[in-house]
Amino acid sequence: MANGIFGIPNDPTVGASSWSEVTYQHASKIIISYPSFDDWRKVYDPGDLFNRFNDQRFSPEAHQRMRRDHEHSVLKQLDLIFIRATGKAVLHQLDIGPPFNVTIYPYELRSTDSLRGSARKPGIAFAVTESTSSGDKQYTDTRLAGTPICGNNLKGQWVCTAATGTGVGTGVAIYYTSSRAPETLFSQDDALVHELVHALRFLHGKVHDRQAPPNYGGNQEEFVAQLIQNIYRSEKSLPPYDYVGNPIDGEKLLTPTARKIIGDLKSFQRPFFDALKDVKAFFNPIRQFALLLK
Repeated sequence: MANGIFGIPNDPTVGASSWSEVTYQHASKIIISYPSFDDWRKVYDPGDLFNRFNDQRFSPEAHQRMRRDHEHSVLKQLDLIFIRATGKAVLHQLDIGPPFNVTIYPYELRSTDSLRGSARKPGIAFAVTESTSSGDKQYTDTRLAGTPICGNNLKGQWVCTAATGTGVGTGVAIYYTSSRAPETLFSQDDALVHELVHALRFLHGKVHDRQAPPNYGGNQEEFVAQLIQNIYRSEKSLPPYDYVGNPIDGEKLLTPTARKIIGDLKSFQRPFFDALKDVKAFFNPIRQFALLLK
């Protein structure tokens, strides 16, 4: 993952014991965290305006207000997720996973780079999920060892490598600020469901970046997250859209690639697959896939 807000790799709370933590009541492995006053000012007041000019935008009271806003907004979205069958399935999988936590921080804490240029403007970026381990072996499923992972490298070249991993799982950091969400097709809770799916794949050690159609993010993990996000949206009587915002024809979705990815979900996370296939929604390709097997 990217360096933390102070250049510390992997986990922004290293040495930050005074950060606040709130445990979500319906999924005890989800922790909502906020930095201490001193660490908060390193991000929001790098020019030390509070001490130099008594700027109250960076006062202890402002820090507490923003902490409460973060906790309240995340809890609100989690509660919206919990009342849906898809959301319950996701939260349950997080709760029964290996002994790691999923910690939700404000998006602005992801890295100092996130605060530069246009990325600081509300609506540009507001949610991302990353492993807290230093490498990919912990969160890549060992049963996928040797299978090819293909994609474009930083030079735009198409390359393939063999998947390796222990599959033991890892802790997860979600950087999420609902108030930064742009006015798009996807709501704040839709986006958080998407990130929670990524989180449970990291947590359970089931990550695999097999190639997937570009309009579904280009890899298996984005395909799975977008698919489950759309089942969740369907429960709310909202139409499904692909990764880039195009409408989805559910009848044409189950291509050979899609069937392979959903089949992996069935093979490697069977309880999760079973819970999702039973979700009563007008768009549910996982249910369609299960019916094809009968």
